[in-house]
Amino acid sequence: MLEYLLTLLVSGLVTGSVYTVTALGLTMVYGILNLMNFAHGEVFMVGAYVGYFLFAVFGVSYPIAILGAIAGAAATGLLIEAIVFRPLRNAPQLSPLIASLGVSIFLQNLALLIWSPTPRMFNTPYVDQVVHMVIISMSMQRVIVFVVCVVLIVALYFVVQSTAIGKAMRAVALDAEAAALMGIDSRKVIMATFAIGSGLAGVAGALVGPILILSPFMGIPIILKAFAVVIMGGFGSIQGTVLAGFILGITESFGVLIIPTAFIDTIAFILLIATLLVRPTGLFAERIEENV
Repeated sequence: MLEYLLTLLVSGLVTGSVYTVTALGLTMVYGILNLMNFAHGEVFMVGAYVGYFLFAVFGVSYPIAILGAIAGAAATGLLIEAIVFRPLRNAPQLSPLIASLGVSIFLQNLALLIWSPTPRMFNTPYVDQVVHMVIISMSMQRVIVFVVCVVLIVALYFVVQSTAIGKAMRAVALDAEAAALMGIDSRKVIMATFAIGSGLAGVAGALVGPILILSPFMGIPIILKAFAVVIMGGFGSIQGTVLAGFILGITESFGVLIIPTAFIDTIAFILLIATLLVRPTGLFAERIEENV
């Protein structure tokens, strides 16, 4: 029984790390532009497919395939920002939201056209390798997923808190006009935010692609979970997103003890509703002060 519970815990940590990395991209974009990007799930899907084709078709090593997935997803994010969000920068807030939904549908259908609706298996050498840790065992692929995701989470926090681009992001998120007066180019900051956020989604796709089945619609479930994580954690809060992501992953993992597997996806929305009832602003909502 102890072995089973530990296995569920580790599985929850792995799943939570993926939710966190994917949701961090949404959190960053919201922090800068105050809008949600519905096409973020399709960026995740693009990363998974780019990683798959680089590894399975072109024969590059898996680490290089992951780097290619990051580049492909970042490029997709930059295109979305330039074509969709930039022209609507000063439009009513609902306009870019609806536009991102349109981009999501467009990318799904483009993926159907390019890659066909046929599901694909992304088999890496690490899927079948088993790692024994004390009294539990898990595939090397899941170990890689967790380790890389944790490294990315720590690296992102360092970038945002301690680097020039991170300080510029926080300045633009706080007050774009004041940041511009201080010589910060908000356009470049927004582009960097989209590139980093989309790259995170891409690496998440390439990491869990070998665990999932690849399809043009694989981004839908992950984006729903990412939205739940962002709202639970508090809009724009990196710390809240990290905490909420791991809470959701662990809760879903242990949820199999209570509810049928077919209904596991409902846990995200149960947690979301419970969080909003107790703390409507999220776990780590930032305090906003107004000058009177």
